[in-house]
Amino acid sequence: MLRNAAARGAMLAVALAIAPLAHAGVLATELLPMPLAPEMKSSTQLYLSEGFDPKQPTWVSYTLIAVSPTDEPEGQVVVTGMFEREPTAPTASTVLFEPRDLRVTKSAGTIQQQFEQNFGQRSETELRATWGDAMYDAYVAVNAGTGRMLDGTALRELPPLSQGDPIVLVSVENAKGIQPAGLLITVGQGEIPAAHQPNVESTGAFQLGLGIGKMLPILLLIGVGYVVYRVIQSRREG
Repeated sequence: MLRNAAARGAMLAVALAIAPLAHAGVLATELLPMPLAPEMKSSTQLYLSEGFDPKQPTWVSYTLIAVSPTDEPEGQVVVTGMFEREPTAPTASTVLFEPRDLRVTKSAGTIQQQFEQNFGQRSETELRATWGDAMYDAYVAVNAGTGRMLDGTALRELPPLSQGDPIVLVSVENAKGIQPAGLLITVGQGEIPAAHQPNVESTGAFQLGLGIGKMLPILLLIGVGYVVYRVIQSRREG
């Protein structure tokens, strides 16, 4: 029963997060839950076969959900994205998320309660093993009100494809201080839907846009909950 409840919770959260994001111009979208957790993947490949025009530029929208163990977040999360086998300038392929650029939110103290309703109670030892120490400490602090949740959207444009393949490679390279609970990746061409417009600028000037703030608790639960679900499922099947 626990396994089924965890599966329903994880799938419902993913559906709630991604369903509203389908718009004209969007070619692919994917969510990386807690990409730096010990047993989760930190990179992915997005295939753009249908509707992709290699002669047109391609935009990549990155929405980061992160947590901080302190009420004054510090550190950074580094993300890269580029076409496979295509030379790409660092300015187009690299995103540096820093707290000064992100929206900072205080939890209402219900994250743990919502998590346990969907995924059951877990011991500290188990959670540290599946999430990693840095993520676990940040999660506990957020729930206690001493930590903070952060979110923001950055946009990069890849030039027309010259020699590579229509596959976008995205990787969460590393994190320091703040910890990524989830990275929502959306790839498209042409008009950029409002939900994917950037509010993270390299200058450090945060601009509030039509981001994903209302979905922050849902995506945070995806990050911390889906990891537990996947690990439990793999261990039982093994």
